[in-house]
Amino acid sequence: GRVVGEENYADLKTDSLKSKYMEWYNPSNCFVLLSGKVKKETVEDLQDVFGKWVYSNNKVEEINHPTSMGSSPVKKLIEKEGAVQSAIRIGKVLFNKTHPDFVPLTVLTTILGGYFGSRLMSNIREDKGYTYGVGSSLISLKNAGYLVISTQVGNDVRHAALKEIYFEINRLINEPVMEEELSLVKSYLTGSFQRSIDG
Repeated sequence: GRVVGEENYADLKTDSLKSKYMEWYNPSNCFVLLSGKVKKETVEDLQDVFGKWVYSNNKVEEINHPTSMGSSPVKKLIEKEGAVQSAIRIGKVLFNKTHPDFVPLTVLTTILGGYFGSRLMSNIREDKGYTYGVGSSLISLKNAGYLVISTQVGNDVRHAALKEIYFEINRLINEPVMEEELSLVKSYLTGSFQRSIDG
């Protein structure tokens, strides 16, 4: 991702904005989708508005985001004076949902921290009381994906919380998941999927 600062806006020039507009906002980069019971008048109105749009050959090439998964671990601490809490984010660049391991890793990520009864919640919230909530998610993007673990804890337990997060990750690496827990998570995911398409 990119972090945008005030200086980025101060550096904007009208000519560059116009140029970017002409490059991106033209018929070769756009399409209109109509869905449902579309009236003939609606199509005619759209034709009126967009049919006069001058076609341009300024088709913007697709931006290819990096898909490399090999990277050295980076640890970054951003101190904020007067803060009483720490926001913890742990992540790894991975593949997207087209990869054959996406579904199995979704199950594993759910066991780790993807639902209220997950290992991270049981350990860090229920047992240790370090946080109100902690979770892990597997995010699929167009060309890649990533796994993220996130929580907010008191500054006094920041290091202890990190230790427990890595403890749970190592448990998944070194110990087989018992059938009872696996079955529970599969049922949870099946139910979540059914709820997501209800209605």
